[in-house]
Amino acid sequence: NTFEDARRELLTPAHMYMFDIMADRLSLEPAAVEDFILDSTSLDACDTFFAQGGSRTISFVYQEAEIPGIGLSITQFTCNLDELFLANLSQTCLRGKCCFFTRTQIFFNMVDGKDGLLKGIKDTFSSLLPALDAEQHWGVLNKSRHGEKFKKNFMFTINNCLRSLDGKYTFKRVVLNVLLEVDQLRRLDGSAGPLSELEHWKQMSLKFDSVLNHIQSSECKAVVKVLCISKSKTMKMWRELDAKATDRVNEAKDNVKFLSTLENVCQPLYNSDPVSMIKSVHNVFNAIHMIYNVSRYYNTDEKIAILFGNVTNQMLNACRAYITENGKYQIWDHNPENLTRKMQVMTIDILVLINRKCIMH
Repeated sequence: NTFEDARRELLTPAHMYMFDIMADRLSLEPAAVEDFILDSTSLDACDTFFAQGGSRTISFVYQEAEIPGIGLSITQFTCNLDELFLANLSQTCLRGKCCFFTRTQIFFNMVDGKDGLLKGIKDTFSSLLPALDAEQHWGVLNKSRHGEKFKKNFMFTINNCLRSLDGKYTFKRVVLNVLLEVDQLRRLDGSAGPLSELEHWKQMSLKFDSVLNHIQSSECKAVVKVLCISKSKTMKMWRELDAKATDRVNEAKDNVKFLSTLENVCQPLYNSDPVSMIKSVHNVFNAIHMIYNVSRYYNTDEKIAILFGNVTNQMLNACRAYITENGKYQIWDHNPENLTRKMQVMTIDILVLINRKCIMH
């Protein structure tokens, strides 16, 4: 239209240089980039950037449009709802990629925020460090008596910033992994007994306690307060992490409390032979039945199945120890009559019948 044509006539080779760079980095056609920018409400930011003594930086953001259908270029050149626009970063929530130019011979770089802004900033500055290390021309700093000291302090600050960003990003990832660990399917250890389930939840309780203590630390609360004041959209994520960590701590402690009731009743499974053990199986199943009925968290079929599986494992361990006399003999070392007698004691049909009676009771 006439308005866009009038704007297009104002574009200079400097504008086209920036458009070409962004088109290359964003995998867009230069014409698409041009149309995106011409669709902007104002091009004052470009004029200020190129003006003598003007702004030192200019930023463009390429991400999913909050309101689909803005600008003809969205439907004309792309098959998705992404848009490219001149951005005031203090008022923009970065969810995509940020392209920025600085007035040091028109230096260009880009921050990819699709996997999180912290990671995007860290990756961008990490790629800058080698270039800064190799840079020989530092302007007036090369002539200054303290120039070398200033350069070292600057590099030290950048490295500290990167370590801080890496720590924050790593902490978020570690927290999520720990919180998700309890939801993952667990591979049963064929030799694990029922008390191993108690140890598992004791370890989970320690992990969740550690996560919750860090989230509730004064340092973390200070960060959250800043995010809250700045109305950051990451506040939703932090609230969810806090709530989930609290729930996981409660779950682990509740499970430890109820599974601890198995310590005494399960001792015969570890210390008795199959003959005397059978008398204690009834008490074990009663305890598991109580846990299933009363526990707030340990009342799912998946968790109870794990516990029953571990009880079965320990009974089999006891049978194996009974036959081999705690590993002293191999099966073929036994007297056939003695081995037959022991095998008859542990007939699977008898064990199944006893288990059924205990469960029905």
